[in-house]
Amino acid sequence: MVDHENLPKDEKVGGSIFEELAFGYFAKTYALSKNELLKILKEKQNIDDAIPLSILRTNTLSSLEAIVKFLRENRKLSYSKIAKHLHRNPKTLAVTYAVARRKMPELFAEEVDKDFQSIPFTVFSNRLSILESICTYLKSSCSSYIEISHVIGKDQRTVWTVCRRAEQKIGRVNVFLPKKADIEESAVEELVFEYFEKKYSLSKKDLLKILKDRRDVDNSIPLSILRTFKLSSLESIVKFLRENRELSYVVIGKLLSRNPKTLAVTYAVARRKMSEPFDDSTNEDIIRIPFIAFTRKLSILECICVYLKSQNHSYAEISRMINKDQRTIWTVCHRAESKLMSEDNGR
Repeated sequence: MVDHENLPKDEKVGGSIFEELAFGYFAKTYALSKNELLKILKEKQNIDDAIPLSILRTNTLSSLEAIVKFLRENRKLSYSKIAKHLHRNPKTLAVTYAVARRKMPELFAEEVDKDFQSIPFTVFSNRLSILESICTYLKSSCSSYIEISHVIGKDQRTVWTVCRRAEQKIGRVNVFLPKKADIEESAVEELVFEYFEKKYSLSKKDLLKILKDRRDVDNSIPLSILRTFKLSSLESIVKFLRENRELSYVVIGKLLSRNPKTLAVTYAVARRKMSEPFDDSTNEDIIRIPFIAFTRKLSILECICVYLKSQNHSYAEISRMINKDQRTIWTVCHRAESKLMSEDNGR
């Protein structure tokens, strides 16, 4: 049993050790760096599930007053709905709003909803005051006291006092992570997903879907890059992976089961034929060819045609997909089939 009371502060959720563990888990499981994952999470975080940080910088209102006023006037939420988000009494919020309106009759600008920095509703708790919840969340994001003071327009000493008071209220129950040696892999996974749900308002199901979609994109190539008449299939793929994905020849060689030196020559030829890069929108293609379809036993075009045929596409459909003559597709598929059959017979 882990003694939560005696764990060092860096092992709490949001501390450096937990951050290392959480992002390390996703790097290992989904091959995503910390920066890539943070970018995805920020893009997918629902604006309706968070409040913009800039509304807290007004000197006229308290944190609670600013939030209630913003949610009532800019988001048009009822007191009951706001109460659920903030874990407060609806009647108390009605009084808070009346006070806020007297102090500041004008509305917050609509532009505040476009703020990059926001506070998800999941950080609020009835165990802490609104300001304590906000400061604790920002501190868990590895922000310093002086950074938090700038972000919310409060004195640095006030921020320090609020964070310490919140820590005393919370204690060490359910805020600390057991030491790495005492955690099973499945427990780590649950803790990691719980951490990301609290911090980014994304459920485990939603986060897994985002990561799966991203992994599917990174583990495949868009079919549209093969439709250019200027380049061969191999030239198109190598050019796309070098310029759009910024992969090395060694990595591309592993993905396509080809020699990196040969690919360097292929890329040089492709650049001479077509100097402009592929449009970034190609990455949004629905039909894709996974890298597992490529094998050294077959040519690149054979691998592509065999894969598309295995997906129940007709020769006519494949010819339209990759801009090749239907008879060429038939020949390529039959040649690939002969190669595979002769290899099987040779065993």
